[in-house]
Amino acid sequence: VITLPNDSVYLFVLKMRSQDDVNVSVDISFKSPSGLYLSAIDHPLLSFYAFMSALYLGYAILWFIISMIQWKELLRIQFCIAVVILLGMLEKAIFLGVYESLNLNGYPNHLAFYIAELFSCLKRTFARVLVIIVSCGYEIVKPHLGPTLNKIIAIGVLYFILGSLEATLRIYKPKS
Repeated sequence: VITLPNDSVYLFVLKMRSQDDVNVSVDISFKSPSGLYLSAIDHPLLSFYAFMSALYLGYAILWFIISMIQWKELLRIQFCIAVVILLGMLEKAIFLGVYESLNLNGYPNHLAFYIAELFSCLKRTFARVLVIIVSCGYEIVKPHLGPTLNKIIAIGVLYFILGSLEATLRIYKPKS
């Protein structure tokens, strides 16, 4: 057993030669001192997603309390803000679960990671569409967007499709 002094990026080379036909079994395990599998590069992401999940949960609770206090004056746009907060909370919780699972068993769950990326695309799409809608004056200057709404929805759908395609290629494309 070899123990390395620091968490870092290491190059491991295993070379075996034999003159005879010999069956050899080699068991290699890369674990941190605590016995977990995340690398030094990915380990900060675990605490980041835990912090962000807690932060989004705090935002959601705060937004719910403020919305309950001011429920008579709420605009429809404020419900859209609540959806963005909810999507962000779900996205960070799924990413936390993905990295926790990777940390515990050492194998990446590509489907769960892909679902987290889709939630990320959905949240970013919804947030950007919300910014465009507010920039067009919805519920501030104009009560309705009229034909502009169809264009904004088309832009949002296109953004979601392209973001999902980028996430799919990033996750499933073989790394060279």
